[in-house]
Amino acid sequence: MTSRTVGPPITPLVVLTIATIATVVAIPIALHRSTSPADLEILNPVGWLLGVGAVLAFIWFRKQDDAASADRHYVIPRWNPRAVASVLALAGWLASVCHAYVIADFWARR
Repeated sequence: MTSRTVGPPITPLVVLTIATIATVVAIPIALHRSTSPADLEILNPVGWLLGVGAVLAFIWFRKQDDAASADRHYVIPRWNPRAVASVLALAGWLASVCHAYVIADFWARR
């Protein structure tokens, strides 16, 4: 008889990590590439959408994790993926708010 363990879903966590990192990295790149405050860099809308994607990936992760945790063989790893996912989602959301602020500022100046 083999014992099987069920862990947290990795795919949504990877998607969440990639979206959050891309959203955060897009901020300084967009600021560096912007020639004047009246310019809207294409990375700002892309960064905002990636931040929204990070929040959606967090929802996907939580849904998958809740389903997996219902299994009696579920094992929570030492690195606590729920906390990691929450921090990543918060960082992605805050970065998308920064992009949204730049977009709103652009539209206010027009």
